[in-house]
Amino acid sequence: MKLYYEGRPVHGRLSTEHAASSYGQPVLVLEGGRALGPGDIPASDVIEITPEELRWIVSAQPALGGKPGARP
Repeated sequence: MKLYYEGRPVHGRLSTEHAASSYGQPVLVLEGGRALGPGDIPASDVIEITPEELRWIVSAQPALGGKPGARP
């Protein structure tokens, strides 16, 4: 995924190996190691997204039909 974070474009990847990941739920790990959850990413900040990343965001957003804690 590529998104704007703190005013600049950065790349991130989904991972369950980061310390912020819990119970097998992936987090988005940005360049530099910072981790974000699906609720931490405003749609307006997304530049590029894969289908897997989109499912991850939707799965955690009840307003989009997802169920919190559901696996993507």
